[in-house]
Amino acid sequence: MKKLVLIFMLSATMALAPFAVARDASRDYLMHIWKEQLQNQKRWEAVQKAPTPAAREEALKIYTYNLPHLWEPRP
Repeated sequence: MKKLVLIFMLSATMALAPFAVARDASRDYLMHIWKEQLQNQKRWEAVQKAPTPAAREEALKIYTYNLPHLWEPRP
C-alpha cells in the first residue's frame, strides 16, 4: 500500500512539473520585456535631458539604434 501511495504521489508531482516550468518561462519572458522597456525609457530620458545639441544628437542616435522593432525578424 505504501508503494502505491508513493507511486501516486510521484506521478502527481511529475504531472505538475511542466506547469511550473511554463510558469517560470512566462515570468522570465515578461521580466525580459519589462527590462527592455525600462532601458528604452532610460535612453529616451537621456535624449530629453541632454545638455547640448551635440549630446542630444548622440543620445538620439543611440535611442533609435536600439529600438526593438528594428531587430525583430521579418517574415
